[in-house]
Amino acid sequence: MSLNSTSIPENAFANGLADNISSIVSTPESIDALRKLIVSFALAGRFSKSAASEQSPAELLDETQMNHGKYGNHGNRKQPIREQLPVSPEELPHEGLSHLSWTRLSAVCEVEKGNTPILKAVAGPFPLVTTGEQRGSHSDYQFDADAVIVPLVSSTGHGHASLKRLHFQAGRFALGNILCAIIPRNSEVLSARFLYEFLSAYKDELLVSRMSGTANVSLTINKVLDVPIPIISVDAQKRVCELMGLCDELAERQAAQREKRQRLVGATLDRLVSTRNPAEFPTQAHRLRDHFNQLFDTPTTIPQLRQTILQLAVQGQLVPQDPDDEPASELLERVRMECVDTSDDGEEIDEALDSTNENHGPQLEQPASWKLVRFADIITYGPRNGISPKPVQHVTKTKSLTLSATTSGTFDGRHVKYLTEEFPADSFLWLRDGDILIQRSNSEHYVGVAAIYRGKLNDFVYPDLMMKVRVASCIDVAFAHLILMSPPSRAYFRTRATGTSGSMRKINKTTVKTLPFPLPPLSEQKRIVAKVTELLSLCDALEAKLTQAESASTQLLSAAVHHLLHNSPS
Repeated sequence: MSLNSTSIPENAFANGLADNISSIVSTPESIDALRKLIVSFALAGRFSKSAASEQSPAELLDETQMNHGKYGNHGNRKQPIREQLPVSPEELPHEGLSHLSWTRLSAVCEVEKGNTPILKAVAGPFPLVTTGEQRGSHSDYQFDADAVIVPLVSSTGHGHASLKRLHFQAGRFALGNILCAIIPRNSEVLSARFLYEFLSAYKDELLVSRMSGTANVSLTINKVLDVPIPIISVDAQKRVCELMGLCDELAERQAAQREKRQRLVGATLDRLVSTRNPAEFPTQAHRLRDHFNQLFDTPTTIPQLRQTILQLAVQGQLVPQDPDDEPASELLERVRMECVDTSDDGEEIDEALDSTNENHGPQLEQPASWKLVRFADIITYGPRNGISPKPVQHVTKTKSLTLSATTSGTFDGRHVKYLTEEFPADSFLWLRDGDILIQRSNSEHYVGVAAIYRGKLNDFVYPDLMMKVRVASCIDVAFAHLILMSPPSRAYFRTRATGTSGSMRKINKTTVKTLPFPLPPLSEQKRIVAKVTELLSLCDALEAKLTQAESASTQLLSAAVHHLLHNSPS
């Protein structure tokens, strides 16, 4: 059944969707797809009454351009309506929409940039809208209206254009200075909520496509003003808003269910990793195995499973100890013979590593055959920062990694920038296979993330925001990386990172050197790495399977909605 076929009764779709929505939509992604489908049906005329009972597009546009009431805390702000260029079919978000009348945001809305520096906001009674999902607060408000909020900077940065989300905000609110508010001049004719849903559904086509810049990708107010929007009836807009209310309720219920599931998974895994009595461990492991399919039935639960695997690995509970292995104490002596001097900057570390030293956090649980040392005790080079000269846009002989090359915890040589500087073959900046790169500056979530460089000698240099280290040849580098990425080490780096900005926290060389490092025998290191690799591969496969199932659910949604339309009573 085509979307452009004869109109169905005005309430049939809404009633059918309301009766069947819970069984059709089961994931956040399918709710997003449903929202876009609702907007699509509105644009296709599915929610419109007969043409005779509705105003013409020209009448609607005239009324929409009228400004009613004040929306700011300093009185009316009315931007002049700019001369409108016709909206061409190429500017529309997709084909099949040329039957509608279109105008531009500048004709029907005010667009104003926020005036609150986010980091300097003063806590107060008014919501502060930022690029994040959650609202902050501020002591004053800038707007008093229903508004669509659009970030003016890319969500990902690093030369990539993207917008993770838009916001809808009602009432009095403050706005961060890297966002803008879009406010209809006449809210009785153009609903801000409908406008929010329309722009959210087509943000990539209408907003992201207008972003520009190399390092700092951004969106200008003028480009926002030029965005085309459809002129549709007030009744159709109201129907969209009603259905979006159902989506909101469903999203809230799903969020509550996910939170409950996450708490259950977390509690089950916590009991497993906190078991210190070897006799109790099999009981907890069997309990997890017996309820595995019920606990891990969505992709969002798999990251917790991965972290549990790493936690068990660094606690020595993932593989059995072998009494025939070379003791860790003897291994450490071999390491010390190789690590004659690892300090390139004159720093000395005199403090002993023990469970009473607050600088190192609580002592890690470990088998008796292991040895707790500092990271500095097993490295032969570094930590040493790279350099970051100004990059160029053309290809050169010198490729320098960007932070994105290691943010995932796995090296990805596709993320580079080019430098005009050339370095001698023996420069410390060149990477060699097996080097460990640690992010010394990034957001709180990513600071301290490590990756092993796997590649050719002298193929890449590394930037100032990373440190390079090399571990002793008698240490399994994959095991060292596993320790660096384990939950205790990630917590260690996060709590010791400095800086006032949450988006750019820093760790220094001493922090890296004094990281507590549980050292097992070399043979056990290799067994642990093999087991972790095996289990994480299974996690990847399970996550892919669950993600595919959710994708199939989203595809089923489209078919189900069309079925509802097809079976609506005439």
